[in-house]
Amino acid sequence: MKYYIKWLPGITIIVCWIFFIILILLTRGRIITEIFFCDIRDTYMDFFNSVYDASMRRPYELGVIYPPLCYIIFYLFNRFVPEEIIDAQWHISPGGNVIKTTQGGQLALFIYLTFIIIFIFLIIFIYLKKQNILIKISGIVSIFLSIPFLYSIERGNIILYSFAGALFFCLFFNSKNKIAREMALVALAFSAGIKIYPAILGLLLLLEKRYRDAFRCIIYGISFFFLPFIFFGGVKEVWNLIDSIQQSSIYFGNTYGGVGYKINFENTLKIYEALFGIKTININIIVGGISLALFFLSIFQKTTWKRIAMLLLIIIGTPAFSYNYTSIFLIIPWIMLFSDNKFNRMNMYYFILLTIILLPIPLGVIQIDSEWPLTGNTLLVSTIILLLAVSLIVETIVVYAKKIKNIRRKWYGAIN
Repeated sequence: MKYYIKWLPGITIIVCWIFFIILILLTRGRIITEIFFCDIRDTYMDFFNSVYDASMRRPYELGVIYPPLCYIIFYLFNRFVPEEIIDAQWHISPGGNVIKTTQGGQLALFIYLTFIIIFIFLIIFIYLKKQNILIKISGIVSIFLSIPFLYSIERGNIILYSFAGALFFCLFFNSKNKIAREMALVALAFSAGIKIYPAILGLLLLLEKRYRDAFRCIIYGISFFFLPFIFFGGVKEVWNLIDSIQQSSIYFGNTYGGVGYKINFENTLKIYEALFGIKTININIIVGGISLALFFLSIFQKTTWKRIAMLLLIIIGTPAFSYNYTSIFLIIPWIMLFSDNKFNRMNMYYFILLTIILLPIPLGVIQIDSEWPLTGNTLLVSTIILLLAVSLIVETIVVYAKKIKNIRRKWYGAIN
């Protein structure tokens, strides 16, 4: 990528934030919900509710869907709050509202966010070490002021920890440093232990025929996933976790309840059905087709960042309850593309799409039959994600078809 182009994302996101802050002042904060979650009293509650759930030591009886590694982390922060406060919350209503108001709860949140933000900063800073200082600043500013990143913070969602692990793996799994490569395997296992679906990135190791690395990564992953169950009712609780995930998938897949904040493929198609009053063929067939195409064509994709992007789009687009903050994973191909000095028109096209996802662009609220409001920004992001998936599928097919055509041409030429 040309030197001056790398400045543009940082400058653009700062300009967008200036305009957004002006709009916040003019609307007395009402426009904030056009970018972030609509419930202005629910900020950080993904963290505080989970801290409360961890206090039970049997969270899977509550129908939660996080793997037990998450509750190891949340239980540590639960220890910041006196037991009588947790008990008081239980008598008022299950949840983390009371914990949120306490000194210990606020300190826990501060440490929880500060630690992971610093860790992500260090990963990016090290990865961009060969870049000019101004380019480093542009990249770091673009990421830390991006909406996917700030949305995850606003929710207090543990996806930040999963993202950090996936980020480290994708940036360093091919490192020349043996220690960094091994740490990348542990990071991926940790990421999958938090959110499960990043495990698909292990395909990168298999495609490079690094079978021993893949085996060690699997061992790390099994350890991160199963061992924490010992502290939360035993390994038998895995069946309750699976049941909770299935029930959540069925609920969110069959209703318009969360349509306003979901960015998965199914939801995007449902939005367009509702907006234009059309009925497509079975949406599940389309979603399945896109996901399978991304998976199998990633095998033939030779560009590392594109292969990673295709696998990450499966993570974002396939699950039934994939909310706005899951777009944080697209920061990974964005930073890889940002640091690449070899650039062509197609890469610029992808870079522009990925950059738009990062920007705070309030586009109003769209009237649609759903429990939560559909914002123009959510529609924009979900549309770009679908467009990215289709574009990568088509490009990979075209490129591979050309290679086959050239091979046949050489083969026929040799025969003749």
